[in-house]
Amino acid sequence: MANVLSGRQPKWYEKPFNLVIPLILFGVIAFTFSWEVFRWLGIPLLVVCMFFTLHRMNNQLDRIEAALNKPADTAIVVELIQEKNRETD
Repeated sequence: MANVLSGRQPKWYEKPFNLVIPLILFGVIAFTFSWEVFRWLGIPLLVVCMFFTLHRMNNQLDRIEAALNKPADTAIVVELIQEKNRETD
């Protein structure tokens, strides 16, 4: 009654649960919403990125295997590297 007559507003720290409970509820709702967004958008995007990454890795492995299966080309490259090393010495 005295607060009403004097015009003072009650402070937020006088009744902390008036602020804490809505913040907890907001946090739960925000977490639920963000989880649903991640579940419907994030996980499929991760699967698509994994698909592209696996195919790029497969292409790199194919290139390495092709280079290893061509000993003549490898020998030429090794000779060029050795010649450059001799020139720098």
